[in-house]
Amino acid sequence: MKLEISEDVLKKTHRCEKEFFCMSDERKDLCQVESSSGYQTLFVKCLSDEECCYRTPIANDLVCYCPTRNEIYNKYHI
Repeated sequence: MKLEISEDVLKKTHRCEKEFFCMSDERKDLCQVESSSGYQTLFVKCLSDEECCYRTPIANDLVCYCPTRNEIYNKYHI
């Protein structure tokens, strides 16, 4: 499935070091969303140990602030 993400959101994700891998057809290592606490914050379980500048540990949780990942979840529930 081709994901359509707004140009504005893509620009906000300017620090992406993974070349927007989450938008490719091979997104098998995409962090799994455990819950969402609003439109801009996802609690995730990462399937990869690869570093991500948008992922932050808080207590025992991992929080994702990536604008693109958040839009993918909010729009497509992936």
